[in-house]
Amino acid sequence: MVRSEREPLAGAVEVDESLIGGVVPGGKPGRGSSKAVVVIAVEVREPRGCGRLRMRHVPDASGTSLEAFVCDVIAQGAIVRTDGWSGYNGPPHRATCTSAPCSPPRTTPPTSRCPACPASPPS
Repeated sequence: MVRSEREPLAGAVEVDESLIGGVVPGGKPGRGSSKAVVVIAVEVREPRGCGRLRMRHVPDASGTSLEAFVCDVIAQGAIVRTDGWSGYNGPPHRATCTSAPCSPPRTTPPTSRCPACPASPPS
């Protein structure tokens, strides 16, 4: 059950996708497989811990699917922490890559407004 009046996630929010479906002998590994893609967003509480979270089954890990999820569940101005997957490059939120290949973390400024977001990106 989902509360219709729930507020978007705010502050620092970690976002990642996962594949659900178990092991398929001889199947394709990773994002190219036919498994179900679930995106998870969780508020990060400092110095440690987590707050509210949102999860959603999406058709794939493309920028279009991930951007729609991020814009729907995360407040404008939130810091979105990701693993650097290119599908996260579009959301008009402050995005910070937290994976090792992106060291030091890079910040992507908002560049456009996604149709799912109610407000314009911060300037």
